[in-house]
Amino acid sequence: MNYQIPLKYSQNLVKDSYLVENLISLTDLNKNDLVLDIGAGKGIIAKELSKRVKNVVAIEKDETLYLKAKDNLRLINNVELKNNDILAYKLPPKEYKVFSNIPFSLTLEITKKLFEDNNRPKIAYLFMQKEAAEKFVGNPLFKESLSSTLYKPLYTTKIIYNFRPDDFDPVPSKNVCLVEFKLKTKFDVDSKNYPVYRDLVTYAFNRWKPNIKLALKGVFSNLQLKILATNLDFDLEAKPSEISYTTWLRLFNEFNKIVPRYKQKMILGSFAHMNVNQINMRKVNKNNLEKALKDREENPRPKKNAWRGKRW
Repeated sequence: MNYQIPLKYSQNLVKDSYLVENLISLTDLNKNDLVLDIGAGKGIIAKELSKRVKNVVAIEKDETLYLKAKDNLRLINNVELKNNDILAYKLPPKEYKVFSNIPFSLTLEITKKLFEDNNRPKIAYLFMQKEAAEKFVGNPLFKESLSSTLYKPLYTTKIIYNFRPDDFDPVPSKNVCLVEFKLKTKFDVDSKNYPVYRDLVTYAFNRWKPNIKLALKGVFSNLQLKILATNLDFDLEAKPSEISYTTWLRLFNEFNKIVPRYKQKMILGSFAHMNVNQINMRKVNKNNLEKALKDREENPRPKKNAWRGKRW
């Protein structure tokens, strides 16, 4: 049996077209833009985008929602609706922007798809659970996360709107916000060196060590780390997430200057290795969820006996 996860487990749809209209007014979208709407749902966002931009490509994987969107958008000429999986979809070869209420369960995969592509979006406006958004933007409780450290060389990020739970159907279990990702005109790390920068920060964050000294042990010598901590003004006992973004940039510059090639090889491939592990973990989690839902469907709990315990 081809068992599919019910929509209520995979996507929270925004309900109010007037709210979407107001949100679009907060953005830098204009009448010359090609805009992707990922997870188009019933077409509410695509319909409002069509009034403000030149062309919209609306992508919806779920066939039921796709058919509803097709009906809702049938009279609109500048919307191209596709029944596709965004993770398998080829992104536009020309300049484009994104405005979409992405499925929250696929936030990691979709952001990687967009921001790791050779043709990244010029601007992306993504609906995200606030917990995920803070990993890209930052949080007062920590300086950086792996996500923010990875993508800040490429994008400036900020939260531009906080939603109410009842803006969605079904109501999400966590707070949701709208995040702006704006591509920098000049990257903080040039395109040629960015893959190595990416490997360095991924290596440090994913070693699960209690501090930066142990996370980078072997890459830099103990003496080099002591000198760097003094010169760059960071604490060797700090966690990788407690190192500021600007310090990470300076650490990467020092890595290129003072670490010999044979040691630099230690960190190469760290980002790709992490991606493989995350994909495998997602597959396991998805299979477990599908199995649990299938078991619930095939073996529903018996209804409680309404007469149990009743006295005659």
